[in-house]
Amino acid sequence: MDWRLALQVLTLLVAAIGPVVAYRYAKRLAISANRQAWLDALRADVAELIALADAVTTITRQIHLSDDRKTAFEMGHVLREKAAELQIVRYRIRLRLRAGNPAHQALNAAIEQLVSPEGRESERRGELREAVVEAAQAILISVWRRIERGG
Repeated sequence: MDWRLALQVLTLLVAAIGPVVAYRYAKRLAISANRQAWLDALRADVAELIALADAVTTITRQIHLSDDRKTAFEMGHVLREKAAELQIVRYRIRLRLRAGNPAHQALNAAIEQLVSPEGRESERRGELREAVVEAAQAILISVWRRIERGG
């Protein structure tokens, strides 16, 4: 008779623990999916930011080199649109990142250098772009390691 009671208690324990284990597993899967979506969005935003920063620089140089006022005026309109898009992406990236995280702060700093007026006119634009990419990659690698560890 003792073995029947033990079996019933064991059955109740398994029935009670099963949903807890399933909940934890489902929670981990959801977190992993959310992290993957965040990583994909960060990659897309950083790529878009670099492209827009290059477009703003190119258009600015074309305006300065243009002898035709009408063309320069039209290009100025395009420049304003691209500059506004650049600011949107810049702030979207900032809002994705966590304040106080050193890797996130490094990406913000690299972005600020790239989009600054000095950065746009710099002969080191390639280095500034690469610094943004490297800072973003450091974040991506860190998050992937956490995902691989199951955390």
